[in-house]
Amino acid sequence: MLATVARRLLESAGLAIENENFDDYAIDDLARAEIFPVYPEIAARLGVNGGYLFKRGNYHISNGVGEFLTLPQFLAESYAVYKRARPEQIAHERVDGWLSDAALSSRLVALAKDNLAKGKTPAL
Repeated sequence: MLATVARRLLESAGLAIENENFDDYAIDDLARAEIFPVYPEIAARLGVNGGYLFKRGNYHISNGVGEFLTLPQFLAESYAVYKRARPEQIAHERVDGWLSDAALSSRLVALAKDNLAKGKTPAL
């Protein structure tokens, strides 16, 4: 938690800590922020745990840290956003580069079809 980092920084600087129970009052915005998972295939190469669970940010006063979405839910909501947008609003230089590379574009389409067949993408 950030409170631990702050406490250690204060101690190393020789500054007194006025509130010994800071954790009881602190709100860690990192815990309330969005979380995008590291996909298992990538995580395995990095030697860490992966997953397909996404978390929405929750900066409201509440007892929870946010709402969680499965990969199909996240994709369905993403497609809904894209559907409402004009193409120039979602253009991206890197993606345009991918699309201009015929071999890469073909591979991405094949991967998308494979994921659809496995039920990893929403039905549109």
